[in-house]
Parts: sequence; structure tokens; C-alpha cells
Amino acid sequence: MDQIINKILGYPPVDLVEYRDYVYSIGGAKGAFTLPNILKEHYNANVVGSASSWTWPLTKGAWLDAGVSMAKVQDTHAQVDYLVNEMKTTYKDEINFENDWKLLTFFIGANNICVSCKGRYPPSYFEKELDQVLSEIEEKIPRVFVNLVSIFNISGVWNAGQTKEYCKILWEVDTSECPCLTTGHTSDRNIMGMI
Repeated sequence: MDQIINKILGYPPVDLVEYRDYVYSIGGAKGAFTLPNILKEHYNANVVGSASSWTWPLTKGAWLDAGVSMAKVQDTHAQVDYLVNEMKTTYKDEINFENDWKLLTFFIGANNICVSCKGRYPPSYFEKELDQVLSEIEEKIPRVFVNLVSIFNISGVWNAGQTKEYCKILWEVDTSECPCLTTGHTSDRNIMGMI
């Protein structure tokens, strides 16, 4: 539910849009190697809700992709509400909300880690919020498999990005994306690696 996948693991960043249709966990672009496409091709041709196009950054959900750029774990409660509402309204003719099985990929944490060097959102806070939202999913969405994807070591992005002129320019223009990387010191990046 975190849009980091749209930026990093999706389609190459040729412009300032989010290619939701190429994201591995929810994309539905024809020929894209994504979970919905694999499920449609090999298991159930009636899979619905996959993203079918791009969106502007900060879009608050599209199709059954509830991810929002810059989201933190505490923001995901609204994303759960969005999904429930979409399944009960927009997709009510395709999804039997009470009886159909659903797959929810939950990938969150990068934006919490990106401000961890400032003393905000310690691991205990993240754990508490994550536990609350997972309980909320269990309570509000019947028959759901939750694919909880762990976050990678964000501090490694800095080292990799230092070899790419594109990343250097972006980080000079927008220091708010991940301040512990872009405006922090080496010790700040080290803290991120320990979380």
C-alpha cells in the first residue's frame, strides 16, 4: 500500500507520474510481469481490481491500489477504508465482499524510516501502528490473505544513488522525500540501516 513500489519497482522513471499498471503487486498492464497478471493467466481469469494505467503522485488510491506516495504506517488506516469502500461500491458487481477471497499486498515503512534520524517514529511506534492496521484489516475485510512485504535497507539507496546523476539531481531538488538520506549526515544514514 506504499507508493515506493510505483517509483522504484515499477516502470522506469521517465517522467513524473506513477506507473501503477506495472507495479508487481497490483499492476495489470498487458504483458507486465505482475501478480494480478500471473493469477489471471494461470489460476483465475476473473481477477479484478488491478491497476490499468498511471496516476499523478499523491493520488489517494486508484482501482484497488490504495497506495499513496509519501504514506507512513499511520496513514494506512485511510487506505484500508478506501479499499473496503471500493470493494463495496465500485466493484460490488464483481466482488462478493463477504465470500470471495482477496489478496492484499502490504508494503509500508520507507517513509517512516526516512525521518527516523530526527527521532520521530521509533521502531516501537511503527510496530504498534502496523499491529493496529493489520488488526483493522482482519476486522474489516473478510477472507483476505495479507502479503506483508518487509522493507529493504533504505540507507543503501544513498550509496547506489551517488553513482547516478539522475538521483543526485532529484535529491538536490527535493530534499523532503527522505531527509535522513538527503540532508542527514552519515550517522543519520547509519541509524536508518539499523531499523
